[in-house]
Amino acid sequence: MVEHSLNSIISGGIYDHIGGGIHRYSTEPSWTIPHFEKMLYDNALIVPALIQCFTISNNIKFKNAAMDILSYIEREMMDPKTFLFYTAQDADTDGEEGKYYTWDKKYISQHLTPEELLILHKNFDITDEGNFENKNILRYSTSNPNDGFLTENPHLKTIRSKLNALRSERTYPFTDEKHITSWNAITSNAFLTSYLYLGIENHLNIAKLNTKSILQISNNNNGLFRSFKQNKVSGYAFLEDYSSLINTIITLHEATLDPSWLHKAIELTDKMIQDFYDPQKKVFVDSPTHGEQLITEPINFYDNATPSGISEAVKALQKLHSITNNKSYLNILISQYSIIGHLIGEFPSGFSNWLKVLLMHNNDTVQVCLISYDLPSVSQMQKILYKKFLPNKVIVGNSSFPKHREDTKILSPLFQERVPEEDKATVFICNNYTCELPINSINLLESSIFGA
Repeated sequence: MVEHSLNSIISGGIYDHIGGGIHRYSTEPSWTIPHFEKMLYDNALIVPALIQCFTISNNIKFKNAAMDILSYIEREMMDPKTFLFYTAQDADTDGEEGKYYTWDKKYISQHLTPEELLILHKNFDITDEGNFENKNILRYSTSNPNDGFLTENPHLKTIRSKLNALRSERTYPFTDEKHITSWNAITSNAFLTSYLYLGIENHLNIAKLNTKSILQISNNNNGLFRSFKQNKVSGYAFLEDYSSLINTIITLHEATLDPSWLHKAIELTDKMIQDFYDPQKKVFVDSPTHGEQLITEPINFYDNATPSGISEAVKALQKLHSITNNKSYLNILISQYSIIGHLIGEFPSGFSNWLKVLLMHNNDTVQVCLISYDLPSVSQMQKILYKKFLPNKVIVGNSSFPKHREDTKILSPLFQERVPEEDKATVFICNNYTCELPINSINLLESSIFGA
């Protein structure tokens, strides 16, 4: 079902086959005619699904689509100075919906060679009458073995480049250059997913610089912000800003094995609990207690186009409890589950992120501790953990042992009495803080973690 859905999306008109990225939503069931606006969060959230599906299925189309979307975000939706991501791009130009993205068959015929036209028609559905207001929204058949432009075919690459050059002569859609904290965090998480599963070093660098920019702006403005534009912050951060950022910082620790990121995640989590958790109602609220005084506390349980702040908060608490064994984290997340349980049963499609987190909660977590004297020595071990899709894992690490050794003891019981063996990178696989024998062989790690 997942493969079919993703295949339908990336082959349909909702996907921008010329510039990469997906539009906001489809207006009909074949995914052909979209609302042409592009939202940052849509593009960010689909990337991990594509990469994880590639990891499971080994279908290269999903990997190529993920890379294409991340290239689009880096090229068109990122401030190259701050590495902060923009919010959205408009659907219309010159007062016309989709004008930038649609094509007239005759116009295309005037700018491609006969051979290129033949190749294009074999791959894409292009007609005289078009499929949208007498113009064509590019899409290809889901059964097309060439996968449209998501292919290494040099002829198709040339055609795409020509069409992109032609399109660049049109009025470019307006870009909302506001930076929203939660949307930036989930986008950084998409780049981190690429690094962890595919090893794209530049994507790790983008995520680190983006997160550091958010934290620097926060330090300069007395706290985490909701949005930032033209060197000005707007409003206090909401629950979703804190929780999404915390989850990204936890993933940054997984990617870098730098304990300082774990320190920051715990620091922000304690601040999130202080500012957003109502101990009387035993629930997270969306607005900070020190913010604007409201008539009633806003509480949003539902996952919509983006995960709800509360489901992201529970996700963070679940991971951090497994890492730190902090019982207060466990008590809070269990209280959230008790509140939400009956709602999920009544309307499960409104709780997609909740269901994912609940599935993790109800399955044993694989705890992995990686320690080494330098990052290169542990990198191969780290890659093994993402060779296959293993969602129910948490990872802690220290790639510069013995630096931070005393600090890490405080951070997690998983670091207690753990040292690298024989100056080698060493992995400990644990369940409920009880660990197996240390591993410093790649083959042994793979067989231990995946049962291969």
